[in-house]
Amino acid sequence: MFSINTKGIGDTAVDFKPLWVAPRRYTYSDMLVLVGGRKNNQQTSREALVFDENSQKWQRLAKLPIRLYKASHVALHSVLYVMGGLTTNTKHSQVSKTVYTLSLKTNQWRTVEPMLEPRFAHQSVSYLHFIFVLGGLGPDRHVTDSVERYNSMFNQWETVAAMPEAVLHPAVAATNQRIYMFGGEDAMQNPVRAIQVYHIARNMWCKMENRTVKNVSAPAAVMGDKIYIIGGYTRRVIAYDTKANRFIKCANLKERRMHHSATVLNNTLYVTGGRHINSHDIIEDSDNFECYDAKTDTWTSKRTLPYKVFDHGFLTLTCVSQTWAKA
Repeated sequence: MFSINTKGIGDTAVDFKPLWVAPRRYTYSDMLVLVGGRKNNQQTSREALVFDENSQKWQRLAKLPIRLYKASHVALHSVLYVMGGLTTNTKHSQVSKTVYTLSLKTNQWRTVEPMLEPRFAHQSVSYLHFIFVLGGLGPDRHVTDSVERYNSMFNQWETVAAMPEAVLHPAVAATNQRIYMFGGEDAMQNPVRAIQVYHIARNMWCKMENRTVKNVSAPAAVMGDKIYIIGGYTRRVIAYDTKANRFIKCANLKERRMHHSATVLNNTLYVTGGRHINSHDIIEDSDNFECYDAKTDTWTSKRTLPYKVFDHGFLTLTCVSQTWAKA
């Protein structure tokens, strides 16, 4: 501390003693969060879980306010968004356009501006401070090609250019100012062997036919310059090199898998749940929790999930905690 003695009017001494305030300091840690989905093949789940790396256990968060079938899930910075879906705890199921948010800091669910169109079985992806919602089924149960964008800074939605071909259950990822949509199926449930690419700044789509693409109900995740497409009624894992515009074959999954979810944390790809086809060609729900190391091209099993789940959200969410420095 210091003081400055000056002479003011009437030779009155004035002491200036500046108050030193410690700056706010924040700690950031990325965490794995699992939300919603179909639990134990019985009903749509309201559960939300966070994975504690230290204890290697799942901890429960506040439950979703409502049961939603085939909603979409996105992590934007430190907030989890759950959008749309089919309500299942009402007498008459309705297609929703509500957007629920959860922050790990408050562990409370809130709502923000709803989507422009109600939809379910759609895809969503975040990029910068935007969320893009793509396709899905509307109240008429028809496949839609519409796309809308949410600006989290202004809490506003707007319609953007529609996708070239309406598809259900594609693998979707965003990187380098573009959204990549791989495969999926058309309204007649035929696999779509194409890559649809949306240029965010130009608001334009292009479509590229590609025989390598044949995935339905598979997640995609970005690591470095590559987009990994994991399974989708197959054991195959492929990485799309966005710079070289080519596919690279990776180590297969142990079983044919679909309706699972994937995310990236610390350059490791994590995959949870889904449904798999066993050696007797019977579809079973899964509580698998495994990770993929791109450097060694190997899969490693982790502990199982607390329950079997598919069509869920599995995301990397930034947890912000505030600490105060001592003066």
